[in-house]
Amino acid sequence: MNGSQAGHILALQLVTLLISVGAFAIAFFAIRRWDRTKRLDLRLALGKDLNNLRSSAAILAIVIDRAKQLSREGVTPKDSAKTQAALWRDPDWEADRSALQTLTAQLPGSHQAFLRLSKSALEAKILEVHGISVEISRLNEKYRDTHVKSGGSIEKSD
Repeated sequence: MNGSQAGHILALQLVTLLISVGAFAIAFFAIRRWDRTKRLDLRLALGKDLNNLRSSAAILAIVIDRAKQLSREGVTPKDSAKTQAALWRDPDWEADRSALQTLTAQLPGSHQAFLRLSKSALEAKILEVHGISVEISRLNEKYRDTHVKSGGSIEKSD
């Protein structure tokens, strides 16, 4: 092998090295960008779930309080058997209200608190929120026959 061929081989190796380093840099930044995008998606999903859950919990608290108030006022004879059953089914309103407050207190903080969390930590928070959501849904199911109308009265849903 003469000096000219060795120089060409060295130049070819150098070009290959530069292309490999460039490809590595591009892949590194692409993966980093994908990770940021994925974390943003998870933060948005978590924020949406939290907002929906807080809204549901607030409405459920009103429904529980109103059901308690109606039961204390008494159910009139003209009320259907379904209405009476819904209002008198379980007089544990205080326990349900307390459980709801405990569940609401367990909800993670504001959206700003999630900015620095890793992808796996965000996934864990989403699972945590889902578990709380299941418990609030269980309470909501207990009071599903009633809902709050804008005027603050409870009306039976059919």
